[in-house]
Amino acid sequence: MELAVTVKALRKSYGGREVLHGIDFCVRRGEIFALLGANGAGKTTTLECLEGIRRWDDGAVEVQGRRGVQLQSASLPANLRAGEAVELFARWANAPVDRGQLARLGVDAFLRRQYRELSTGQKRRLHLALALVGGPEVLFLDEPTAGLDVEGRAALHAEIQRLRGSGMTILMASHDMAEVEELCDSLAILKDGSIAFLGTAAELTGQWGGSRRLRMRFSAPPSLAGLAFCRLCGEEQGEMIFEADDLRAALAELAARAAESQVEIQNVTTEHASIEERFLDIAREETA
Repeated sequence: MELAVTVKALRKSYGGREVLHGIDFCVRRGEIFALLGANGAGKTTTLECLEGIRRWDDGAVEVQGRRGVQLQSASLPANLRAGEAVELFARWANAPVDRGQLARLGVDAFLRRQYRELSTGQKRRLHLALALVGGPEVLFLDEPTAGLDVEGRAALHAEIQRLRGSGMTILMASHDMAEVEELCDSLAILKDGSIAFLGTAAELTGQWGGSRRLRMRFSAPPSLAGLAFCRLCGEEQGEMIFEADDLRAALAELAARAAESQVEIQNVTTEHASIEERFLDIAREETA
């Protein structure tokens, strides 16, 4: 397994308050890796250490290859035209302008407009285009779709997936759990400056503790008093929704209740909790 990013025992403090408590993780070359966490958990500080724009206090950081960076908050001179910014960055990088990439990101539509005239979403797309000038091998994205409309978000996701397909390694911090679930190969959840979870989305939603959800449609409501292996947590579009730690035992118990009540089971579906639900589980543990 070839690693693009290695973080070992990373520590960082501000004014005597430690915000990163010796975190460790690795990112494989060619994967999309997400850093998640509540505000103040240390996501942006971690990215800034990896990007080379902030010094850490202790530990080690290694990034293999050229870096491209889209910051969470960035700006350009108000009178600078978008096309001028692209040409300027290309000269600094001694690289040609990738017109195809500008078109895929929708930046070609506003190259003649001044930076102050751009919408928030257009600025985000421009900054991503600038981060990609010169063909970085490792790309850092801090809240990449903030301020984008649905069309812009879809275009950016398509470009991120294309870049991953070309072998680029991408690290992103995001509050958009659907985005993480759609794009990322693996992820870390930061909690109070430490890593609370490290693995794949499937491991987070399936294998990492917690219950599974069970949806059942009955011909009529069965007797549900005193359930031992599951709990009713709601009803939606005629389906009863249960949570169960032991799915097999819960299914047997509900089938028995249906038989006792002389009602039919018309439909059964199971699902894991979402990334967002697991993330909130960790957040609740944080304040327990």
